[in-house]
Amino acid sequence: MKIYQIDSSARKKGSTSRALAKKLLDKIKKPGDEVVYRDLDDEMLFVSGLTESGMKIDQINLLTNLKRVI
Repeated sequence: MKIYQIDSSARKKGSTSRALAKKLLDKIKKPGDEVVYRDLDDEMLFVSGLTESGMKIDQINLLTNLKRVI
């Protein structure tokens, strides 16, 4: 089977979506499967560094906002 993994998070380190995608891939991949990997962050340089420019939400505010939604 051919599996396409596309990472799109602007954060290389600390990205939850990257970690979850890797865990899922490790779980479903079987011997002989082909994995085609693409990292959109490598192609979208203008998005890199958003966390350094103030786009990162600290954990306390994130949890507070999530509780309001739920």
